[in-house]
Amino acid sequence: GSGGAVIGYYGGASADGLTRGEELSAPAVGIDNANKLNVTVTDFNRNTDSTKTVANAQLKLIIAGDISGSSREITLDPGAVAYVTDPAGYYVYTVTLDDVTSPGKQFAVQFCSAASGNLIPGEDISVQAVAFNNTELTNIAYSARQKTNSLFAYGGGASGAAFVSSPRHLLNLDPAVSAFAYGDTRHYFVDPSGKVSAAQTANLSWGGFTSGYIYGVGPLSQGNEQLTSEAGTYRPVTAGYALDYEGNGHSVAGITVVTSSEAGMFGELSGGSVQNLELIGFSVSGSESGALAGVAYDADITNVLVRESGTSSAGVTGSGDAGGLVGSAQSNCVIAKCASAITVRSTGGNAGGLAGVLSQSTAGACYSAGHTENGEYSKTAYNVVSASGSAGGLFGTVRGSEIRYCYSTCSAKGAAAGGFAGTLENTAVRDCYSAGTVSGTYSEGAFAATVSGTVSFSACRYFKIVNGREAAGGGYVYLDPLASGLNANITAFDENAETYNAWTGAVHKTAHAYDAVLVRWYHGAYGLKTVEQLGASVSAGDFVAEHYGDWPSPETRVINEK
Repeated sequence: GSGGAVIGYYGGASADGLTRGEELSAPAVGIDNANKLNVTVTDFNRNTDSTKTVANAQLKLIIAGDISGSSREITLDPGAVAYVTDPAGYYVYTVTLDDVTSPGKQFAVQFCSAASGNLIPGEDISVQAVAFNNTELTNIAYSARQKTNSLFAYGGGASGAAFVSSPRHLLNLDPAVSAFAYGDTRHYFVDPSGKVSAAQTANLSWGGFTSGYIYGVGPLSQGNEQLTSEAGTYRPVTAGYALDYEGNGHSVAGITVVTSSEAGMFGELSGGSVQNLELIGFSVSGSESGALAGVAYDADITNVLVRESGTSSAGVTGSGDAGGLVGSAQSNCVIAKCASAITVRSTGGNAGGLAGVLSQSTAGACYSAGHTENGEYSKTAYNVVSASGSAGGLFGTVRGSEIRYCYSTCSAKGAAAGGFAGTLENTAVRDCYSAGTVSGTYSEGAFAATVSGTVSFSACRYFKIVNGREAAGGGYVYLDPLASGLNANITAFDENAETYNAWTGAVHKTAHAYDAVLVRWYHGAYGLKTVEQLGASVSAGDFVAEHYGDWPSPETRVINEK
């Protein structure tokens, strides 16, 4: 016709002379979209039993992109592609479409350049196998068409989110790893403003994912690059775009980060949000470091818990600011209903049980929990330590922020050390308490060490008895709540047994202590107040409804030992 389309063919009488081949059977296709994206194709026309093999049968795999409209064909030939046989003897090929642990195996490297198909990283794809015969006259046999996503678990578009059910999916959120086309609003998980939505659909474990390296795509013209600094370690995701990450109450466990840059599950969060996520047994070492993120800007972080696993300790170490949750939260971050119960160390910045720095941001209904030994804090191994900066049970340094319904049971040691915060500048603190012992080289306070600018306190309390000192002339003295002395709005909740009992009340929420003595003494009950009992609104599914980590034993037991 005039459009140039071929709608049929007539071979004339000579068509009867063509050799006719055997009827071809349709191949079968399966998809394994987990730590690798593998497609398996079973060829029912080729068998170890020659009587079951169709002569001259050929096989190819077609990969087509939903957004790009592009496709790529891969010839499946036993002389060029590895195969195994199934129990019936038929040939089974496995084609890896995406693998971040092997150089050159990322989806973008294999299929997204002009030379390799022009598909788009992150688009949904369909895969179909075709059996055919170019030598003889026979049928063409197609497998059923299967769909998946090229980088993430398959969401089918209905959810509006990129699904994350394996470490590979999580790592692929970083364009440096996957060349993820995050700016393309044709993705069903990218909104018109360019914000990306991701949803975790299963618990993730780093253990056993790889003993080697994570590889990035680099410029496609230059191949690929190794991104992890040590073999077997996790590569922090730095998206470079606004990301809303929904954890759906699932966990990420066993991540180890060793890097010289920003460290955490995310290296940097810029805009967007993270919520409803549990981080278990993380070991993080970098510059600005936190289990969730090294640095967060203008991000909402809600209902995230960081804790140890049942079999190993967890901790964060940073050459810069370090925190159990985030190293530094800045520029209108909102941290709500979050908790951390791991050790924190900074060798050259601020250290906080929850965050090393909270700047121009807000925190509400959060806590950080320490570690005790036989019901008391160690005199040598503090929970939060800064070698040269401010250290605080909850925050190292706070600037221009608001904090409410928060507490800390971490011990802290630093140049300036406070049970709640090392340094407070131009900040309002309401309905909060600290319960940890402190040691400050230059300045120390049972609640805060250094206070400057306009700082206000309301209904704040501290555990006085844990910060007792042997007086120079004999006897026992107690550390004031502030290095500058007393404050009418920061009171000791343990002046005597009556004030302690009146403040703690008769109802004790559930506790998950690390210290075996606390487990034995308190039978799974937290002896102090949770954020809900401080006045915060807590819903089912909020991790802060319970207490993870340790706390100092009740005042009467401590007093009786002195």
